[in-house]
Amino acid sequence: MKFLLFWGLMLASFFAVESAWAHGMRTAYVEIVEHSPGKAIVRFRSTVEGSAKLEFPPECKVDSKSELKPEIKTSSSNALVQGGEVFLLQCEGSLAGRTIGVRGLGEEISEAVVWIEPLNGDPSTQLLTPAMPTLQIPKQTTTTQTLTQYIPLGIEHIFAGADHLLFLLLLVLVLQRPMSVLLAETAFTISHGLSFSAAALGWIHVSKEATEACIALSLLYLALDVERKDRPRPNPNSIAILALIFGLVHGLGFAGGMTELGLPQHHVGWALLGFGLGVEVGQVAFLAVALTLIYFLRRSRFSFQGTLGLTYISGGLAAYWFLIRVRDCFPNVLF
Repeated sequence: MKFLLFWGLMLASFFAVESAWAHGMRTAYVEIVEHSPGKAIVRFRSTVEGSAKLEFPPECKVDSKSELKPEIKTSSSNALVQGGEVFLLQCEGSLAGRTIGVRGLGEEISEAVVWIEPLNGDPSTQLLTPAMPTLQIPKQTTTTQTLTQYIPLGIEHIFAGADHLLFLLLLVLVLQRPMSVLLAETAFTISHGLSFSAAALGWIHVSKEATEACIALSLLYLALDVERKDRPRPNPNSIAILALIFGLVHGLGFAGGMTELGLPQHHVGWALLGFGLGVEVGQVAFLAVALTLIYFLRRSRFSFQGTLGLTYISGGLAAYWFLIRVRDCFPNVLF
């Protein structure tokens, strides 16, 4: 019976995972690179087809013709937006203070990441959402602005990463007690903060596919540690050490999102700090909800069945992710 339950839940999880991934990838990217006073190349791309469209300042002239100079069409220091639509934006005077936005954010495209590279000043990154679909091009980015810009980006990244959230849920299932979970989460945060900073700064280079496969393997390993009737409760200190080790791998996954967002040249440390704080805020918020749900589950008559079901679903997702990510590591060999 348990065998059938496991594979039934695992099969159901295969269908659920596709929607989880799709939700995390419904993003538009905008790149604004100012090449001379009031003149900028604007690139727009989205990960899915949708109705989202760029909104330019009404007082400026926009040219989307293909006769743009080749050196301008390709001269971007940020590799975030390649392909998609390319526009030439021309305004009288500086671009600073102009309003630009993305119309149509919602179900099809949930957010837009905007990279702004002014002619004189530091590059910055901002996030547009359905609630705030426009922004003013800043005159000059301060350290405080950089910090506050990257905090919501970190929060967005953690909630868009189904595998990172599943790792946190498994910590709760394994440890169940808030203080033990806090200890493991602290170890996890310290290690992934170190590794994602090192990778985002270019100090270390790893295979994205191999990193993603190792992240899935860490989930599978943690799912096997969930307490069951046939084994004792795991030692909290041992789980904290595992979280410390696994955090190094998960941090490399966070670095991929940080690399996509880009780093301002003169405020790198503040950007990393803001992104890390955003990730931590997202983690703590998710853990608070997960611990509350587990608290009520443990006091219900379905405590064992509920924990077992969540463990099987988590393990099934982890096994599936691991298999397809290993396949991605060797696309010409496997499957």
